[in-house]
Amino acid sequence: MKKLFSGKHRRNHSCEGAFAGGSGTNLDIASELQAPETSSGARHRGPSHLQPAHLANTEHTSPPGRHSLHLQHPQLQQHQQQQQYSHYLPAGVHPMMLQQHQHSHYPPGVLAPVNLNDPAAIEDANVEEAKRASLQVFQEQLCREHEENMLIMEKEQKRVKAQRAAQEAKLAAYRLSHKYYESGSLEYSEPLVDGFYMLYGDFPELEEVVDANTKFPSLDELRRVPLYEGDVREVVFVDADQDSGLVAIQEKASVATCEAAVRANSDVERAFRRITSLAQVVVDVLGGSYDSEEMLQQMWLAASSKEKTRSKCIVIHLAHLTAGTCRHRALLFKVLADSLNLMCQLQRSRHSETEDERVVNVVQIDKKDYVVDLVYQPGCLEPLNKFVAQNPTFSHLRSGCQASTRYRAPVPP
Repeated sequence: MKKLFSGKHRRNHSCEGAFAGGSGTNLDIASELQAPETSSGARHRGPSHLQPAHLANTEHTSPPGRHSLHLQHPQLQQHQQQQQYSHYLPAGVHPMMLQQHQHSHYPPGVLAPVNLNDPAAIEDANVEEAKRASLQVFQEQLCREHEENMLIMEKEQKRVKAQRAAQEAKLAAYRLSHKYYESGSLEYSEPLVDGFYMLYGDFPELEEVVDANTKFPSLDELRRVPLYEGDVREVVFVDADQDSGLVAIQEKASVATCEAAVRANSDVERAFRRITSLAQVVVDVLGGSYDSEEMLQQMWLAASSKEKTRSKCIVIHLAHLTAGTCRHRALLFKVLADSLNLMCQLQRSRHSETEDERVVNVVQIDKKDYVVDLVYQPGCLEPLNKFVAQNPTFSHLRSGCQASTRYRAPVPP
């Protein structure tokens, strides 16, 4: 049988064991690691990056196979360790800047700081450390400035966006107010928006400053109109963002309509109950029910005069009034109905020499139009055709009744 180890294998095996055991065969191993002479008579000098500059490009051949042991030259082993731990070093520090300390408490294979016994190495390390520290401080400052600039830009973008949205909302409110001023009508598809205002009376002092195309004053122009004693003119302003009283009324209306809807047995009955309860909320807020509109007119004049004197302006918030005519009540009902997703119109009567201007709400239930009573019998719903027949100043709503049927309420299941 062939022997397991030949003499050559035994010799190599004994060398490896001697190296592992750390015996006195290191001289033999070192002799084997001597670079053999090449064919040109020059010795192999190892990797070129470990050679002096004038020998880096010297041609050499690989050592014979008998020297291909799993042993490393000490300088090559140190280089590999430096490469292994180079990713732990700060940016810009070469591994060769660190030397392995001879008497160090660090574990084997871990690179220690620069040799403290070498003043030149210490000075170089201090210079590099100062550079790194200065660079780090500079980078941190740049990062802080960048973050601050980004925050400033973000705040500016939000400010510009909010300003643009406010301008668009203001323009939308102006257009809707102008539309009602000209036509006297807001349909089902035209919900009220914050910033809407309703004029009562004439303002000849604004003829020279109003827009020549629309001839309708803006809210800022109306705020500058001087207030005279006994002046009955009024501008009612709707804005939940600026009127906490209106928000409270909306919450009250939401609770009342929800409680009323619970007691309903069908969708149609639920719609009737919600509208009736909403009408009662409006009447309670603006002075209650009255037998005549003349008496209600007197109550409104007193409440309006008090609020205008307090605010020193003819522009007043709707929710600040303690009493209101059919005009104020219809406006408040429209505001609340839109917030509750109830289909509601705001309709103004045509000019009449015998009676004052009137404003009513038209609602739609089960594809039928009704007029809501907000003065005499709060919450009573009268069919539109019957109401128009009894009130000639609303005769223009006959065609509007047929046209408004295209705004359909959800069909009950």
